[in-house]
Amino acid sequence: MYNGGVFVDAGYRTLLGTGFYDRREELERIAELLRAVRTLVIYGPRNVGKSELVRYFIARRLGRGALTGLTRRVVIVDARQRRVERYFGVERGLLGLLEEMLSSVTGLPRGLVGLLEELVSRLRPPILVFIDEFHLLFRGSLGDALVELEAVAGFLAKRGEEQIRLVVTVSEGFFATLGALHRLLGYSVGYLLVEPMSVGAFKALYEEYRGKHGCSIGFDLLTRLAGTSPGYLVDLCPRSGSLLEEWVLGELQRLSAALDLAAEAAGISREEAVRVATRLLRGEPAETPRERRLGEKLVEMNIAYPCQARLQRIYLPQLPLYKVALETAVNTGLENMDLDLQLIAGYEQFTLKRCSDIVSRPAGA
Repeated sequence: MYNGGVFVDAGYRTLLGTGFYDRREELERIAELLRAVRTLVIYGPRNVGKSELVRYFIARRLGRGALTGLTRRVVIVDARQRRVERYFGVERGLLGLLEEMLSSVTGLPRGLVGLLEELVSRLRPPILVFIDEFHLLFRGSLGDALVELEAVAGFLAKRGEEQIRLVVTVSEGFFATLGALHRLLGYSVGYLLVEPMSVGAFKALYEEYRGKHGCSIGFDLLTRLAGTSPGYLVDLCPRSGSLLEEWVLGELQRLSAALDLAAEAAGISREEAVRVATRLLRGEPAETPRERRLGEKLVEMNIAYPCQARLQRIYLPQLPLYKVALETAVNTGLENMDLDLQLIAGYEQFTLKRCSDIVSRPAGA
């Protein structure tokens, strides 16, 4: 169904309590990738809706048999809660065993590979396993999680075509910091970057959410602060006055701490780091190895997310607030980025910039 040109499945209920909006291209891309690869890594900025996208795909595409032959059984693992959710084709009695194995997965002789082997032995394949927030499944370092993902991807690449497929969502910082793209080469792994929603789709979602739950913050200010990532509705809509200022202060402190670490990683001063970060988050390419190191550290700290545009590495802000704060710091010399809501509200109107727009833009445009 389309509402004002925006796709919406009003009969589906997301965790926001609304219908499912937009994401037609991403849904088609997931279907294409699952036919081609054994492991699919879905990544993107915080609160952009990665988990909701996969859950919707499972419910509407797989659950309704639209992709015949892709899977008979689906197992959903919530890594944050360490919980296995019952889904179609999975007997209730198997859940307890899987959760027990999951609770000590890092201590198992074959780790997560052992759990997947157990699934294959007990369920009739083909099987789809979705692990939401994969990087939180392991109590050690992010490096430990990547080692485990590499082992699992290698295991799945060697199995028969119709045995088992794995879909994982991961944080942008995990994906970029540890060089996952290079570590997983040759293991039949596909990748999907999920970016913020289109402004029109987010506006329609905002209106439905506000009608159901209320929202203390107007659409224009919301997008100036957090852009069009739907997860921020839950965090920001109940806030106003000092509570909203508290949220802004927390994000500015996160940005400031990230800049200190980025300056150290790049071997430049804090002042230079602010200037370079400002340019990078405008969408200008990193021109030197130092600028590239600074950009990668901002990705690691979940301040930016990367975009490979032709032969150039572009960095976009996870929150528009970060770009506003940096540009204000450069223009006014406020290195502590002491912004208030009035200054943010008076800033230029929010304009969405996504990797997909940059990549599709003709060279020289």
